[in-house]
Amino acid sequence: MSVQPILDALRLGLEGSGVLQAFCRSRWNKPLAVRQTYRQRREIKLTDLPLILITRPAVTPDPTYGFREPEHTVRLYAGFYQPDADRGALELIAFEEAVAETVMGLDLGEPCLGVTIDQSRNDEGALAPSFFTIIDLSIKTSG
Repeated sequence: MSVQPILDALRLGLEGSGVLQAFCRSRWNKPLAVRQTYRQRREIKLTDLPLILITRPAVTPDPTYGFREPEHTVRLYAGFYQPDADRGALELIAFEEAVAETVMGLDLGEPCLGVTIDQSRNDEGALAPSFFTIIDLSIKTSG
């Protein structure tokens, strides 16, 4: 089975999250957009933000079952525009936590067997006024 239905459910769940949409509107006065795509940072315009990009950079076969139960690395790039660097630093943590909570509360349906958050890291405002966090998920599937 393809992992695509899970990625679609993840995208729809993040984009349809009332909590995340309210968070983005209250902090940046814009709705959150969610896309499954590969884009370089320089290709993202400040007007695109807030934004979550979903990528799937790797898949690892289960040592016992091979590709019948693979584990997919799914990476979320979550960013926003904030001209106040001090505020951006605080909002980055809050945004990361809100995204992680939302992901863990989603039902991603078949063939998803489980989701864990491996790690997250952020850009520490290196390219302010845009701020990004990267959240790596492991999604185990039934094939």
